[in-house]
Order: sequence, then structure tokens, then C-alpha cells
Amino acid sequence: MAKSSFISIANTDNTEMIYLSRSFEDVLGFSRRNWVGRAPIDLCHPKDREGVSTVLDTCIKLQKLATLIYTRIVSATGYQILEVCVNYCSDIVVCSNKLLQEKDLPGIFARTSLSDNIVTVTDNHNISVLGSPGVFQTKGKLGQVLSQTDTGPISIDPEERICLLLDHLNSFQIKYCSSLAIPIFGCSSKELEENSLLDYIDHDDLYDVQEELNEVIKDQAVSNRIDFAFVSLSGYKTELQAFVSYTDDGLILIAKRNPEDILPTTMKNDFLIC
Repeated sequence: MAKSSFISIANTDNTEMIYLSRSFEDVLGFSRRNWVGRAPIDLCHPKDREGVSTVLDTCIKLQKLATLIYTRIVSATGYQILEVCVNYCSDIVVCSNKLLQEKDLPGIFARTSLSDNIVTVTDNHNISVLGSPGVFQTKGKLGQVLSQTDTGPISIDPEERICLLLDHLNSFQIKYCSSLAIPIFGCSSKELEENSLLDYIDHDDLYDVQEELNEVIKDQAVSNRIDFAFVSLSGYKTELQAFVSYTDDGLILIAKRNPEDILPTTMKNDFLIC
């Protein structure tokens, strides 16, 4: 089956791509070696680059999860439309990237219904947000619109989030784990990698998580939310909210602590005193 999607990871400090999954070469026809280290916007049509850069900078500032961007992308055969699901994850930006064909268009609504925002960039002066009138040319105006989907005030400090890349063809084996594994999971990235995510799911949540992960694969979905308890081998338990997206190269899972499970600092101190 022809590949149509891949994973990209960029550093939030310099917006350089630090990882491209293997299907990048099948989808766009370019060597990964030649593109790792370059800025993501270098893939965009020259007339879209400033607009896409504005959207990416705004997503990073607002710490956005699951913002879909539709824009023109370069490939070995010319410019095509790419659907990019942008996920801010502490020190990195993780994206699922899907090349769109005309046959994909009827199913776009189902894929986008769970997204925080849907943004189209057709040129530098035409940035449109679905559901909002007008177009946006500045970070300030775009930020005002995108921030309206957040349920609470924007944190000055980065929210602790972690990214797992899962092998959906091999029992959801963890192929990659980003930083912050110890503060969130209570174990290191090295301990997690090459093991199945299912080995760490609380028994009460296991069936539901398996079903929902399989549903993501079946629908090739973006940004499906899954809540579950993660239990390390040492018994450390963390309630998580996770957002899962499908690509041909595996599942992207971005997780953060469930807000209901985070105790205020004063309460934590009280427990420590006890």
C-alpha cells in the first residue's frame, strides 16, 4: 500500500527538524538525511512560508495541542497539499503529516472534528481559522483567535508533556520517548523504549485503551483523546490525558498529567508532612 503520512519532530528553540520518519522519503520523494537539520518551513511553498511560520510560532507560544494546518508543500513531483497536526510538547514540536489527494477530501471533516483549531495558509497574507471570520496577518491577531480555545489562562512556564512514538504493527511497542519521562512516569526513557505501552496501562483501563488505539488505526485518526492510568514497573501510578494521531510509521501519543490528578503545592506539602 502506498504511504501517505509521516512523523516529524522539530526543536522549539531553533525550529530545526531533528527527526523524520522513514515514510518521509516515500511520501515526498526526498532523502531524510538532506532534510533533517533544516527548518520545517523550508518544505512549504515560498509564498506560504511566512504565514506557516506565524502559525507555528503562535502554536508554540500558546502551547497548542492538535492544531491542524493545511498548506502547500514541496515534493519531488511538485507542490501538493499537506495536512499537518501540530502538537507542542515541552521542548519539541511533534507533527503528523498527511499528503492529501482528491479522494481524501470527503473524509476531512471526520478527521478534523477533534482538533483544537483548523488553519489554512494559502499564501502569506491569507491565514484563515475555521469558524472565525476574516484572515490574519499578524501573530497578535492570530494568537487572540487561537487562544480562545484554551480552557484556562496560558501558563508562563511550559506544561510538562511527553511524546511516545508507538509501533502500531508490533503491539504498540514504544520506539521513542521524549524528555520528562522521570517526572511524569517515574521511570527513564531507556526503561520504556522497546517495551509495549500496554505493559504500563492500569488493569482497569487496559481494555478501553486497546480498543481506542485500534480505533485510531482503523480510522487513521488525528488527535483522539484517551484518558488512562500509567503504572511504572515500580508501581508509580500517574493519571494521564493523552492525544493520539495515526501515521503510516506509527502512532504519536502526546501525554500530560490529568489536571484533576495534580495536587496544589500546599496540598503536596501537607501530604509530605504527614
